[in-house]
Amino acid sequence: MKTRLEKVDLSITTIKNSIPTSKAVTGRMRVSADMESATFVEEEGKVILSEGKCSRVYRGQNCSVWYDAEKDEYRIRVTLKKVDNPSTMMAQCDFEECLNYIIRRKYAN
Repeated sequence: MKTRLEKVDLSITTIKNSIPTSKAVTGRMRVSADMESATFVEEEGKVILSEGKCSRVYRGQNCSVWYDAEKDEYRIRVTLKKVDNPSTMMAQCDFEECLNYIIRRKYAN
């Protein structure tokens, strides 16, 4: 996944109070709703790479369905793009197709 944030004020909080340049760090990044500021807070003990519990079973244009076999649970991930009229966001997403996919997969038997 690649994300580009331009003209955003970024605040970084690290454990050693210095910007890490030679090692990878993990943490949480939050971007404000107006997309003008962001914060990154380093957290110790987090795993950078691990084997995912979910696997993608369906991909739509702006939605995808993921399945966690351990919990027998489905997740729908929705991608929304910033537009002038918020009511058009759901129209751009094939959320209903994702729900129909889950229904067909779960209750096909």
